[in-house]
Amino acid sequence: MYQNTEFALPFPPVDLPDLTDARRRHLHWVRRFGLLREAEAFRKYETWALDAAAVLFHPQPVGAERDLGIDFYGWMIFWDGRFDGPLGQDPGAAAQVVDQVLGVVRHRPPGGLPPGSLAPIAQALQDLWCRQTTGMSPEWREWAAENWAAYLSAHLEGVRPTYAGNPQRVDLVGALAAVVGVVNVTRCAIRAQGGGTGHPR
Repeated sequence: MYQNTEFALPFPPVDLPDLTDARRRHLHWVRRFGLLREAEAFRKYETWALDAAAVLFHPQPVGAERDLGIDFYGWMIFWDGRFDGPLGQDPGAAAQVVDQVLGVVRHRPPGGLPPGSLAPIAQALQDLWCRQTTGMSPEWREWAAENWAAYLSAHLEGVRPTYAGNPQRVDLVGALAAVVGVVNVTRCAIRAQGGGTGHPR
């Protein structure tokens, strides 16, 4: 990921609500599940203002639904970042990680897997999945599970061993699959948009 890059956007600034409490709850959520352990990494993450980005994506939700949206996008950042390092070049290790998180969204009923048996990234997803599916119809839960599964599995398409000592070689098919997966799973945030309990249109 490129750092310290500035972009000039030709759009007027948006007035955001006070997100102080929402930011505090999200950072507590990150700590609770051990998604960041080093103090310096945590301080850097705070500067990303993910809460503001999530509200720009989905401005309607408030309260617990807003918190869900912020945690949703936060989890996606941590998940995707896992494949930027050695895991992204080790198909076997990546398959084990993906298999565990797939177990969360494919398990019935939601939340039935023992937390102690899951890695921190999977425990955090289990929390999201339970919050996201509570009160939703069986059809919606099935639709969401399919979208989550497609998104999670897409990361395996981009995992390749180092080619001829060049770890920077890009697998375009895998990269495209991951992008499509992101688009699909973000549709699950319709829950955080007040989409109701039925099957989305």
